[in-house]
Amino acid sequence: MNTRAYPSEKRIRQYTARMLVAAILAAGSLAAHAADPSEKWAASWYTAQADYLEGMPPTYPAPAVKTLSNQTIRQIVYVSAAGSKVRLKLSNQFGDAPVTFDSVTIAANTGSAASIDAASVRAVTFNGASSVTLAPGTDIASDPVNFVPKANSSAAISIYVKHAAPIRTVHNLAMQRNFVAFGDVTKVPAPAWSEINDNPDATDPGGYTAWITELDVLRKDRPKVVVGFGDSITDGFGSSLDSNYRWPNILSRIVAADRASYGPISVVDAGISGNRWKTGWQGPKGEARFGRDVLNVSGVTHVVILLGINDIGYDQWVPEQIKEAADITAALQTAVDKAKSRGLRVLVGTLTPFKATTLYYSDTREIKRLEVNDFIRSRLKGVDAIVDFDQALRDPTRPLQMLAVYDSGDHLHPNDAGYTVMAKTVADALKDMR
Repeated sequence: MNTRAYPSEKRIRQYTARMLVAAILAAGSLAAHAADPSEKWAASWYTAQADYLEGMPPTYPAPAVKTLSNQTIRQIVYVSAAGSKVRLKLSNQFGDAPVTFDSVTIAANTGSAASIDAASVRAVTFNGASSVTLAPGTDIASDPVNFVPKANSSAAISIYVKHAAPIRTVHNLAMQRNFVAFGDVTKVPAPAWSEINDNPDATDPGGYTAWITELDVLRKDRPKVVVGFGDSITDGFGSSLDSNYRWPNILSRIVAADRASYGPISVVDAGISGNRWKTGWQGPKGEARFGRDVLNVSGVTHVVILLGINDIGYDQWVPEQIKEAADITAALQTAVDKAKSRGLRVLVGTLTPFKATTLYYSDTREIKRLEVNDFIRSRLKGVDAIVDFDQALRDPTRPLQMLAVYDSGDHLHPNDAGYTVMAKTVADALKDMR
């Protein structure tokens, strides 16, 4: 049985009050730095958060909590759009104790593991202070940082924690190695790093990111901000590690190469591997997190929704959580309605082929997938475009299966070539919407 020391209610209230004051002051600081009304914040990288203790399917034990102490964690993020300044958002959403970040920096990643360009290092502050404490369940945005990222490049975010900080708020599938080293090495180009991930090439394929949730860029041209909302197929499971071959990353490169057709666009990824519409774990359930991970993303204008295959496939582990196609389609329609009420353009993807998937496929589950796709194609209301991922990925001779050249090997998740096809399919839909 896990035994943990929970903070008192009084202590939580004290920290919450402190954070509210800090947020108010920070808002004033942000307004002062971004006084030009033509400049707006736009998300350029995003990752959706989950509780590290959720682990894997219920038949697997929850992992032991990792704790950093007098250590720096350096995490590599993929920046979609450039900007004149950046700001970071940090989170302790799932923590059960306060976490203090004693020093934070951002720098250009040189492309060699965790190495950075020393000349590009910039300190990240919070209401002018180099350190910040987050109470459980809270988030914070940094002050604007004079860091000018290149579009479709990698940046390194380094966070030093002096005192013990349990890692609970994470993104469970980074598809990116991240690193730790002892001491405050937030400004050091290449200290003696070790990987934070347990075993990224085996039991933990793709690792995780901790505490960071969003990187925004300051721009005058009001770019479109496209959020990919989904599960592991949006999260990039099966793509090449450290290569940024999730379909939102590929889409970012496609639209950047044809600005005349698309205009300025930033593409960010709000997928959570294993996520479902109707049941929490992995991550908060889709219908609950849609507000945070889509509607509250800075500058969001478009959303691409691809979610539901796990609602169909997970009943093997938890039979009492069996969902019907009508449950999925109702959640999908509600999400579309919410996005439209906020003025977003909404693209919805059909569920991808999964026959021959050892753990997921059955004839009964296939009937549900086909019912959901039929609803998306013919009865979903308010959608601006249908992105037919099913048709794009399926084998023409065996339409219930993914084409072999697009298959990562598990018959459920695409490989790099499959994700490229998905990105091109979204790009075509965006072009048609202009």
